[in-house]
Amino acid sequence: MLWFLLVVTLSIQGDINHGEIVGTFHSEQECVKKMREFHRDAEEAGVPIPPQVNFGCVLYNKRGV
Repeated sequence: MLWFLLVVTLSIQGDINHGEIVGTFHSEQECVKKMREFHRDAEEAGVPIPPQVNFGCVLYNKRGV
């Protein structure tokens, strides 16, 4: 399986402003671990993550749309 770590920035209205795959992983656990590390590192550096920035791990299904 392939998991994508996505970062999505929302507008004030809740629409997607920007989305980007920032990592790929072979398990959900690896993806979640990286997401938590990113949040921890930002907190330790004193860099707040704005509320309109959302992170999530998404399973890639090869079937397409």
